[in-house]
Order: sequence, then structure tokens, then C-alpha cells
Amino acid sequence: MIHSIKALFLGKHSFKSMVGKVITGRYYVVKIIGQGGFGTTYLAEDTQRPGNPQCVVKQFTPANKQPQLLKKAAELFQREAETLGKLGNHSQIPTLLAHLEEDQEFFIVQEFIEGHDITEEIPCGTPLTEDNVVKLLIEILEVLEYIHHQGVIHRDLKPSNIRRRTKDQKIVIIDFGAVKEIKELHNSKNSTIIGTDGYTPDEQRKGQPKLSSDIYAVGIIAIQALTGKFATDIEIDGNTGKVIWRNHVTVSDQLADILDKMVEFYYKDRYPSAKEALAALKQIPISPTPSHHNPPPSYHSQSKTAGITLPPPSHNSLPHPNNKYKLVKVAGVGAGLIMIGGIILFLIRPIPECGGKVSKYENTDHKLTIAYPQCWDSDYSTEPFTGKIATFVQPDRKAKLTITAKEFLGNLGNLEKSEEKDIKNHLQAGTVVDKNDRFVAKRKSRMIVATGEEGDQKIKNMYILILNGSTAYRIIYTAPESNYERFLPTVEQMIKSFQIDEK
Repeated sequence: MIHSIKALFLGKHSFKSMVGKVITGRYYVVKIIGQGGFGTTYLAEDTQRPGNPQCVVKQFTPANKQPQLLKKAAELFQREAETLGKLGNHSQIPTLLAHLEEDQEFFIVQEFIEGHDITEEIPCGTPLTEDNVVKLLIEILEVLEYIHHQGVIHRDLKPSNIRRRTKDQKIVIIDFGAVKEIKELHNSKNSTIIGTDGYTPDEQRKGQPKLSSDIYAVGIIAIQALTGKFATDIEIDGNTGKVIWRNHVTVSDQLADILDKMVEFYYKDRYPSAKEALAALKQIPISPTPSHHNPPPSYHSQSKTAGITLPPPSHNSLPHPNNKYKLVKVAGVGAGLIMIGGIILFLIRPIPECGGKVSKYENTDHKLTIAYPQCWDSDYSTEPFTGKIATFVQPDRKAKLTITAKEFLGNLGNLEKSEEKDIKNHLQAGTVVDKNDRFVAKRKSRMIVATGEEGDQKIKNMYILILNGSTAYRIIYTAPESNYERFLPTVEQMIKSFQIDEK
């Protein structure tokens, strides 16, 4: 299985948010918009430019401190800065604004692209017309042609790394943390394996990416748009590696042949670069219809190393240093009333633990809150690979509730299938025993209950799956099978208190 960059640096670390701080006396950090295995991405404001324009700040925060992985993470982080500097003269690639070091911390500052990623334009279950797909492909390949002309392979093209800019509706390719230069391929037999499941061709999985590896990814995006299928649900012939998609949609032979060539199993059978694929696509006649139908505005993470859906960017998202006291005072009163009201409502049906006494966990980066028994242990260390952001453990270690948040580009059904697959593959003797619809945090969600084993002990898990934009939240209750029912009332009350703030 191919993992994204964050999977390369699996490990626990103590994450300290930069939100509310000023970097090098200039960049005021507003909020977190992404977190991966070696970098944390923030929305910030440049306080030394008129109007305090927004920008993106990436901080080098490797999850794993092992020397070999730390070195590789540093190389990738440095490479992103160098690549942005090299490519940034193109109007559809984010401009590198600064590459900084402060207190032995490293930062990349780049242009913020206000808009939405094309995940919103190709939703699962909603196939696009042939004309719209051809237009979208041409838009993407025109930018990719420039990148390839510079001898650079992106290596992680997917809908969440392709944005449509609000001001001019043009496509912008982002997230160059995985790039590889052609000249580097001649100097190393083994390349770090980076990519995203569904969009990664065979040679890239083997650590030998080519320019045509990007062509494969773009072809899959097109097939995803035409069929309405999530990328990982598109069928691949196990014997030939051929992508099987034509039976799901009717398109012209001309487009079908081009797409088949883009996603050929063997890289030499594909178009060698974006230039050739673009030339072929431009031969297809397109109806003179409006170039693009804009979806409602959205503000998904610009850097999807660990995608997080956030509210619209606002200069008032957090107080500036000069205004912080007044805003915090007012916000504190409101938050206090909300917290008191929430706990009162929560105690209408008290938790049968700790005498009904509860505490409240609030994660401002992920905009969520949950109440939990006051006597339960809490662990707020993050694990970027799993997406874990908080764990609550019963004092006798007989029950545990974990909250995770990770980028997910499919629908709720896709998320359920993915979770069942993980249960089968990663839970010892894992067996799904119940599934049902739930309504959690004012959203339709899915519940899966599974039994399994942990060493010699039989366990029972409940998974609550919630989608908010492109972020998948999971609430996972784990207990020995003999104690599952005992702590279930407590867990149900915790789940009822779980909220995702849209403001």
C-alpha cells in the first residue's frame, strides 16, 4: 500500500501549535490548515505588508526523530522550498515568499490560493459530462506541462492538490512536498516511495517515478470525474494492471483512447509528458458551453498533507496581538456560557462514571469539543499517520475512546468500506458484527461494531464515522468484550456531546 508523505515518518511526537504566535516578528499565525508527517501548515497574515495579506506557512515538524527518517524529511522539506523558488514564476503555481529559520525551527512561506480544490467539482456519485472533463483535463495539463518542462515530477497529483482560484477561476497546482527532479533519478537507484492510493502507478510504487507517472494520476482523475467513482474504487485487472472503466460510462472513442493511453500499466506506453497528452486532448472538439460551473465556495485545506476542512478565511479568525485581550474577554464569556450549558445538558443523563463529573476537551485546531468522565485519563498527543488527536482511557484500563481526524476524499459509503477493509486487514480476527446509521454532531454518520483479538484477549470495538467536508472523523470505542456493555452508556453520552464547530 502506498502512503502519502506523512506515512513515511510514522511516530509519536509532542505537537505544539503555532496558532496565535508571530514568526520572525512578521507572520501572524491564524489557524492550522494541514498536518503531515514532517510539516504542519498554517494560514497566516503578513503583518509587514499593507492590508495584512494572507499567506501559507509550513513548519518543519517531523513526527519521527529517527536519524535516517529525519534526514529524509529535511531533504523533502528543503526540496519543496527549492522547487517553489524554481517554479514560482508561473501564475498558476504558489509563489515562494520566504524560507526562514527561527529558534532552530524551519519555515516555508508561500502564497495563499483562495478558492476550492477540485474535489468539489468531481464529487463521488456525480459523473461529469465528457465536455467538462476534457476542459478540466486541459486546464490541469497546461499547468503540468510547465512543471514537466522544468524537469520536475510532482508525484502526488490528486484532486485535493489541484485548486481553482476564486479571483480568476484558473487551476493552480499546489503541495510540492513530494516533487522529484529528473536529474535526481540518474543519481539514485532507489527513490522514496511517495504517492496516494488510487493515483500512483506501478513504477512509482517501486520508487522509480517518471514524468508519465503524473500523466497516470491525471488520467485517473479524469476517469474518476467521468464515472463518479472514488479513485480507489476504480477496478484494476489483477493480471494485466489495466484500468477497467469503459463499461461504466459512454464517451467518444477519441477520449476513451486518450484516457486508456494515459493510464497504461507500463510507463513507456503512456504519453511521455504533459505536452503530448495535452496535444492529443486539444484535438477533441468541445461544445461552446460555459467553461466551468462554479460550486458553492468552500475553504478546504490548501496543503493536504493531512487535510482539514476549515471555515472561510477571515482576518478575524483569531485576534491580532493588539486586539487579543478584548476579543478573548468577550469570547471567553460566550465560551463559558456554552460550556456550562453543554455540561448541564450533558448531565441531564449523567455519565455512570466518576460520580457523573465531567470535563470538556476542546481542540481549537480541529474545531471540535467532547465531554468525558473527569476521572478518565486523557492523552492529547497527535499521531499524523493515524490521525489520532485525543484518547480517553478508563482508570482501570478497561475501556478507551479515541478521536481521529484525517483527510478523506470520498463519500460516507466510501469511508465505511475503507474502515471495514482496515478492520479486516489490521484487527486480529476482526469480524464486523453490526452496522447502522447514526446522527452525530448534527450529521449523518455510520456505526460499525466489530469483534477481534488483542493478544490473548477478546475485544469489541465500535467505530463512529463522520464526514465534514474532506475531513473524516472517527470516534473509536475499544473494550474487552466482557466489559463492552458495562462502559457503553458512558461512551454513548460522550458521543452525544461530540460537536464540530462550523463557525
